[in-house]
Amino acid sequence: TLVFPCVHIAVWVVAMYTLPIGSTGNPAYSATDFLPVLQVAAVFGRNAVTFLLAWTAACGARALVGGLQGARWAVRACTLAWAAIVLGGGIRLVAPHMFRNVYDWEGVMYQHQVSCLSRGASMYEDTEERLRRKDTVIVHAESMSNAFGEGGTVVAKYIELLEKSYQNTSHDAVVVISETVGDKTWYDLVTREGSQMRYAKNHPVPVIEAGLTPGPSPPSVVSATLDWQRVKVTGSTCFDTDFPWLTRRVGGADLWLETSATWSNIGERQFAAHKLVAIENGVTLVKCTKDGVTG
Repeated sequence: TLVFPCVHIAVWVVAMYTLPIGSTGNPAYSATDFLPVLQVAAVFGRNAVTFLLAWTAACGARALVGGLQGARWAVRACTLAWAAIVLGGGIRLVAPHMFRNVYDWEGVMYQHQVSCLSRGASMYEDTEERLRRKDTVIVHAESMSNAFGEGGTVVAKYIELLEKSYQNTSHDAVVVISETVGDKTWYDLVTREGSQMRYAKNHPVPVIEAGLTPGPSPPSVVSATLDWQRVKVTGSTCFDTDFPWLTRRVGGADLWLETSATWSNIGERQFAAHKLVAIENGVTLVKCTKDGVTG
């Protein structure tokens, strides 16, 4: 019963690092609503969840073909593994706040207002309004920031807007800008001090984004001020989040700001998948999506 899950996980590992779709469709994404099992991903990664699901299927098939008597040891081992995971994952899930007053937690006083903007015609005005309302994190959906032309004009306008907002409110904020310039989609993490992190989308969606050229370097982790609090921040553009070699490079961040654009029910699947990526890397994810699921 261990041969199938070992081969299964080996195929997925090879696919994640060699195919142009990365980890899209990974079986582990189907378990994102089962919180105790997600704790396995937090400790051992998504591949451990994939192995567990494949092993369960192999044990079930063995029992159906050979009967429970012939598969008793495999079924017992699988049952014990699931019991340990549910118990251990449940404890890991609730232990941090079981005996503590939530209002005594360090950092609870820092509550940030977050916005996702996707209306291309009024992105600048909407951002200005959100800053006026003292939002500290504002994310533009993928390729929706092209309001002032090309060649860095967009970034300069938002740096000016953030400085103006700080003078009026004394609140520091970050704005994620996403614009398509030429044959690349650019991601900018902007503060009033400038663009703190800029990279071009590394993995354009096959066929659909055939006209885009992959960026030469992955995103990085930077330190930014959010309302007087220094936070390690990173981000990604849509499909890039499905590639483990890229996401694990920035797993040391506190906050992950993703910009994306999806369609149909793919948005729901991608949102579930990227929740697991966030848990795997131990970060808080803010995902802003056009025509998909935001959260």
